[in-house]
Amino acid sequence: MRRSCTAIRVLGQRYRVRWRKMPRSTFGRCNFRRQRITLNTKLTREQAISTVIHETLHVLNEAMQIGLAHSQIRQLESGLYAVLHDNGHVME
Repeated sequence: MRRSCTAIRVLGQRYRVRWRKMPRSTFGRCNFRRQRITLNTKLTREQAISTVIHETLHVLNEAMQIGLAHSQIRQLESGLYAVLHDNGHVME
């Protein structure tokens, strides 16, 4: 994920992506009201991609009222990251 990425679209809504210094244990945050995803400046490219997937799942969970627990979001994040990583050629 490039730091030049400033926004993503989720369910037709624009979510601003920004990079900020955060505690090492915090990879990212999502603010639904402000439609913003914040990423830790210390993340590697792979961590940033995984974190955007994670925060996007939070957006989907909230917007679609799915009711996933945080542990389920983490599991889905891990699985989706693996699928995208292993099949990157499909996305080109």
